[in-house]
Amino acid sequence: MELTLTELVIQLSLALTCIAVAINSRGPVRTSLSGVLATAVVGMTALLLILGLGTGTFSAIASDVRAERQAAAAEKDDVVKVSGRLALPGEAAEPVTEEMKAPQRMLQEERAAKERKSLDAGNPAVAAYQETVRPLVSRAKELGNALRKLKLEGLAEESEKYGETRDQAMKLRAESSALAEEILALKPPKELSATHQLFVGSAEHLRSSGSKAARFFSAPNDSEAQTLGKGTRTSAETSLRALGEFSRQIKL
Repeated sequence: MELTLTELVIQLSLALTCIAVAINSRGPVRTSLSGVLATAVVGMTALLLILGLGTGTFSAIASDVRAERQAAAAEKDDVVKVSGRLALPGEAAEPVTEEMKAPQRMLQEERAAKERKSLDAGNPAVAAYQETVRPLVSRAKELGNALRKLKLEGLAEESEKYGETRDQAMKLRAESSALAEEILALKPPKELSATHQLFVGSAEHLRSSGSKAARFFSAPNDSEAQTLGKGTRTSAETSLRALGEFSRQIKL
């Protein structure tokens, strides 16, 4: 049983209201009835809280929030600046010229050249890293393709596939979140520290895709559901592109 934060808040509010009514009731009959109803509602609330803890509702909510924040940070473009500071709303941004990009590009190319040299030299630490990430990359690609192909648009709640697709989405969320944690726990060799960030970014996009797929089934309206369905596919495709580039750079 999976509970949402909104449902838990509503249940807690109802329990507090019942307690308040019971306290302010007058007369033996009213007091007895109010006390019985308040006890029943409080007991149900306690049961829901226990179920929420047992099924990981709270950790899932926290994971969703963290995934959204990390994915948003990963998807940000280069910061637009005006004369070396952040542009204010409505202020024209200073155009970024090739000359302005040159120093950073040269630094990136130099770092990439060093990493390619480490790969070509048969560095033992690099070789061990390649063997470690190989199965993780395969799993990430499988999950990314599964999320990309998940049919969410036009899925009616009364259809036969609704429950099956919902179970699949919940499973994919759990697996993508677990895999992202595995990838974040990796310690790459210093020679591949920059390239490893591609892998981390792909994992966060994968986690975000799984989170959106699961949240699709608790969307408050059709517009939000449509946004989550599209976001599931977009995040999965972004993750797969990053995985492809990562695999190419470390020669998997």
